[in-house]
Amino acid sequence: MKESVRPQAVVMIIRLTHLVNRDFLKCISGTRQAQTFVYNSRVTAFTRNTIRAVPPYHAILRVLPKAQVNHSDSTKGSSVFVFYLFRSRMFWSLVVCAAALAFLTPASPVRADRPTRGDKIVRNDGSAFAIQDSPLTYSPSHAVSITPAQLKKETVPPKKLRLFAPNPHSIIGGDGPSIESIIGPDGRVKVTDTTVFPYSAIVELVVDFPYATVLCSGFLISPDTVATAGHCLYYGSFGGWATSITAYPGRNGSAAPFGSVAGKNWSVRQKWVNRESPGVDYGVIQLSAPIGNTVGYFGYQYNDRNGFFVGKKTTVSGYPGDKVGADADTQWMMQGQIDIAHKRRLFYAMDTYAGQSGSPLYGAWVKQDCNPCGFGIHTYGVGGNWTENSATRITKAVFNFLQSASNQ
Repeated sequence: MKESVRPQAVVMIIRLTHLVNRDFLKCISGTRQAQTFVYNSRVTAFTRNTIRAVPPYHAILRVLPKAQVNHSDSTKGSSVFVFYLFRSRMFWSLVVCAAALAFLTPASPVRADRPTRGDKIVRNDGSAFAIQDSPLTYSPSHAVSITPAQLKKETVPPKKLRLFAPNPHSIIGGDGPSIESIIGPDGRVKVTDTTVFPYSAIVELVVDFPYATVLCSGFLISPDTVATAGHCLYYGSFGGWATSITAYPGRNGSAAPFGSVAGKNWSVRQKWVNRESPGVDYGVIQLSAPIGNTVGYFGYQYNDRNGFFVGKKTTVSGYPGDKVGADADTQWMMQGQIDIAHKRRLFYAMDTYAGQSGSPLYGAWVKQDCNPCGFGIHTYGVGGNWTENSATRITKAVFNFLQSASNQ
């Protein structure tokens, strides 16, 4: 479908047409005695001997005979013509007018930094894709048994990373870590063996933004796709899109038992780029290698019934940034239950901290091939009217996004 003509371009062209008529008359007459005035889209040309009202474009032909050019010196007359041609606004008006006409052509392809109407998947490289309606209700998990021969045993030096936990209720952005995400006594437990599935499929993310390098978490949902929070991939306060992402599956302090995998592309909902609304705070990373075939990956599903989730036993596990020293860059988990099921969020009293954004909220499902099964993506701590930590609920819309983005 062709794009309709932009009203701004039409207004610009009309105004420039008036300028062209006025300056062109002055130019070709070779004198300043011919003055033009624009009134109600008509040009009134005044010369020394006559006054006549003429339509805009025909004014040129009717003023030519009255030009006060010295015809005995054609060279001088030509020089005067060229002189006024390039000194007048007519020349530049035509240039700008041609640029305005370019607005009448169809718009360029959708880019992430200039989203168009409608909601799509937008990617850090500027690509955009439609979200397809999946006929499925769940995506199966892939459990693995890891042998010592599959371990790389790489060592990763510590890196100082910025912690941030966006507060959706803060009018100034709220980029600081929220201690209040520890609800009561700290109930988190350190995962000592991250080479065991599903902990092997939970990744630490080192994310470089134009203005900061931050710590996030994520979890594999296919051989080469990681699900995480949208603010770990695109965040306006840090300069927009992340510039590079490195994933460490099952990292355990300085040990990276499966090495590291670079992110190839990362995607979010267009609505997240537009408004950074908590309801669409999720995204995916496409990795440069199918590490999920080695470490396994989570299943995920959606269910429209709130009662399905309330009271359900679940776990949150990721990489909190409040652990220092020997516990830095280690994985921590806590088991509990979902207390409140909102239309787009799931609330729980399980403790988390900045750095765990993107962690899986998971549990068991009746489907044996979706175990562990992701129910949500942890994104926010306590704040405003929210008295518990919460995850973006995997609804049908989120499910469709994950399915579509994983296939790009």
